[in-house]
Amino acid sequence: MRLSAGPLDCSPHIACLLALLLLSGCAGSGVKQHYPGLNAPGAAGLRFEGQSAYPAGDALAGLPSPRKLLRGSSAEAQFEQSGASAIQVSSGAVLNGDELVLDAGSLSQGSEWGIFTLAGPDAVQFISLQVAADVSSDMWLALADTVSNRWIWYGPFDAGTELDLSALSFVSTDPLGAVVLAPAGHSVTVNTLELSTIQPDNNPPNAMLTPAQSAGNAPYEAMLDGGGSDAGGDSGDSIALYEWDFENDGVIDLSGAEVTGATPTYFAPGIHTVLLRVADSRGATAEATATVAVTAFGNNPPAAELMVDVNSGVVPFEVNFDAIGSLDGGDAGDSIVLFEWDFDGDGVYDQSGPDAATTFEYSAARFYHPRVRVSDIAGNQDTDIVLIEALPEIELLDAGNAIGPISIFEVTGNPAVAYAGLNDNTLRFVRANDSLGQDWGAQVIVATSSEGRPGNISAELVAGRPAIVYQELSDVPGQNYKMQYVRALDNDGTLWGSPIEPAVFLSSGHYSLEVIQGKPAIAYWDQSSIGFLRADNAAGSSWGAPVVVTPAPNAAPKDVQLLSVNGRPAVCFIRQEGSPSDAYDIEFHRAMDSTGSSWDSGLLILDDSDGGYTPTQVSMALQAGRPVISYTSRNADQDPDLYSLSFVRSLTDDGDAWSSSVLIVEGEDYLSGVAIGAYGERSYIVLDSSISGGVSQLYSALNSNGTIWPPPLSLASGISFAFTNLREFDGRLHIATATSSNRDLLYLNVAPQP
Repeated sequence: MRLSAGPLDCSPHIACLLALLLLSGCAGSGVKQHYPGLNAPGAAGLRFEGQSAYPAGDALAGLPSPRKLLRGSSAEAQFEQSGASAIQVSSGAVLNGDELVLDAGSLSQGSEWGIFTLAGPDAVQFISLQVAADVSSDMWLALADTVSNRWIWYGPFDAGTELDLSALSFVSTDPLGAVVLAPAGHSVTVNTLELSTIQPDNNPPNAMLTPAQSAGNAPYEAMLDGGGSDAGGDSGDSIALYEWDFENDGVIDLSGAEVTGATPTYFAPGIHTVLLRVADSRGATAEATATVAVTAFGNNPPAAELMVDVNSGVVPFEVNFDAIGSLDGGDAGDSIVLFEWDFDGDGVYDQSGPDAATTFEYSAARFYHPRVRVSDIAGNQDTDIVLIEALPEIELLDAGNAIGPISIFEVTGNPAVAYAGLNDNTLRFVRANDSLGQDWGAQVIVATSSEGRPGNISAELVAGRPAIVYQELSDVPGQNYKMQYVRALDNDGTLWGSPIEPAVFLSSGHYSLEVIQGKPAIAYWDQSSIGFLRADNAAGSSWGAPVVVTPAPNAAPKDVQLLSVNGRPAVCFIRQEGSPSDAYDIEFHRAMDSTGSSWDSGLLILDDSDGGYTPTQVSMALQAGRPVISYTSRNADQDPDLYSLSFVRSLTDDGDAWSSSVLIVEGEDYLSGVAIGAYGERSYIVLDSSISGGVSQLYSALNSNGTIWPPPLSLASGISFAFTNLREFDGRLHIATATSSNRDLLYLNVAPQP
C-alpha cells in the first residue's frame, strides 16, 4: 500500500492531499512491490471516512489516543520500520521475525492492530508512506492527528485494489504515527513501513537512447548509449538507475546506477527494439526505444517507393499512401516484412505493420513531409519521402467591402478583425465566436466618416477591451487628416464609444497602436517626422503630448511599426534619403526610457544611400523576445520591376545590433505587401504576391536565426491577397486579408511547423 500526502510545512496543523496505492504479495520476501497507476475517485471498494472515527465500536477497543501514544513512546522513530518494530500492538498480534502478524480471522468482533512511529527530515515537503504487507483480506490504515487527538482512517483495502483519495486531512509529524489494523474476520501480515519524501513538482527525467550504429550483419554487437539521459532539470536530482531491455520483451537484461551504456550481441537477423528505462533519485521514470537492424551477411537492402493519390488539399482531407512498389532487393526467399509510417515527417513513426498501404487525414494547414520506412526479412531498411501541402480553410467575413490596412488581434481569446468598409466609409469590427475562427459574429460599425474612408487602421486590446486608432480626412481648414482613437464599451467589442482625437496634426499617417507600460501608445508620422504619443491612463481617454522620435527629411515616412522591446517602446519605418530621390532606408529606434519620453539616434537596418536596393514595405514583430523585421524591396539599378523578400533579426533583446539581411526570394514581378509574425523560436512571413495572377504565400523559417527558408505554403489556390495581417496566439498563426480582385474580407489560420 502507498500513502502519499500533500505539502507539509512542519507546523502543528499540516494539510495533506492523500493518495493510496495497494502493494501486495510481499509476505516473507522483504521486497516491496509497487503497482503503478491510480484509479479515479469512486473506484469500487473505496470508502473514505475522513475525519470520523472508523472502524467504529469494539473494533477500536484498546487502541490508545495519538497524544497518549506519542507522548509515552520511547522507541526511536526511523524512516523505515520492519513489521516487528511496532511500538504497541493489540493483545492477539504476533511478532514473527521481522513481521507483524495481525490475525483477526477467527474473531467475531474487535480487531488486531499495530502502531508505528516514523521520522521525517526537518523540512518535509511531501511524504510517501509505503506499507509492504501480505493482504489476504480487508485492512485499514490510520494517521495520527495529535491536534484533534484522533486517528484519521483510510480503507478498507483488499488485494488487487488500486485507490485514489483526493480529500484533505490533518496529521502531525515528528514523529508520524501510523496504525495498521485488521478488523474481525480478516488477517494481515505487515512486512515493512517506510516514510520517504517526494518533491511534488519533480520534473520527470528524460531518457535518451542512441545506438552508435543502427544496423549491421549478424552476429552484431550493438553499441548502445544512454548517457544523454538527464534528470529533467531539477536541482539536486540525478539519474539513479538505468534498466536495459534488449528485446523490449518486458525482461530487464541489465540494470544499475552506473550502467549508462550497453553492448548486446544479436545473432538473429531482424529488427530488434531496445528499451531503456531511467529513474531519477526521486523515483520518477522515463523510457526511450531504438531499433537495431541485424542483417544476414551479403543481403541486399530493399528499395522503398512511396506514392500518394493527392499532394495537396484544403484541410481536413485524406491522403492514401501506397508503398506496394517497394522492392525487397532481389534476394532469394527475401521479402519486405515491415512498413513504418511517419505522417507528419517529424522523425517519429506513427504506424507500423505488414500492410503496404494506409490512409491518414490532415487537419492542420502547413507543409508535411511524410515518409515510409521498409524493412526486409533480414532487417535491412530503406526510406522514401513525399511532400504534402495542406491548405487552410478560408472564412468569408465580408463580401466585396474590405479595404486596408486590415488589423487582426486577439479579443477575449478569439480572433478579431478591424478594417475599413470600402463602400460606405465605415470603420468596422468583427469577432469570431470561437478560438479557431470557424464561426463569426456580425460586423459592427464602430464609426462612420462623412469625409472619406478611414485609413491607417491599427487595433490592439487595451485594458481588456478592443481599441482602434485610424486616420480620417479632416473637415478643418488647413488640416489634411486627423488621428482618431476609439475603444469598445465592453470586452467583446459589441458596443463602442465615441472616437476622440489624441492630438491635433496638420497631417499624420501610418499609425501603429501598442500598449506600452500598461497604457496605449501610438507611433505615427506627421509633417515628415516620426512621432510617439502615449495615453495618460490605461483606457486611453486622455493623452499626453506628442514626442518627436526623429525627423524624417524629404518625403513622408511609411510603414511605421511600434513594439515594446525589452521594456521600452521601439519603432521601425521606411524613410527617404536626400539623394538620390529613389533612395530609401529602413531605420530602427528605441526609447531611452520605458515611457518613450526620449529616443536614441537609431540604427540603419537597410542603407540604400547608393540607390540600389530600395525597400518598399516593412513589418516588425518579436521573436523569442528579440525584434525581427521582414521587408520587400526592388533593385532600382538593375530591374525596378523585379522585387525581393528579405529578413533581418536583432542579435540582442534591445535591438542595438542586427544580423545581415537574409534574402528569402527574389525575381517576383510585384510584391504588394508583407506581414511578419513569430511562434516560439521561429519567424513566419505572409507575402502578398504578384498582381499578375500569383497567390499569397506563407514563408516559415526552419531555424531561430532565420537563415533557412524552404519553399512557401500557398494560402489559397489561385487567389491573390492584399492588406494581409498576421498574428500568433493560442498556438496558431491567424491571418486576415482581402482578395485583390473583389475585396472580400477573409480569415484563415495555419498551424506552425513542428
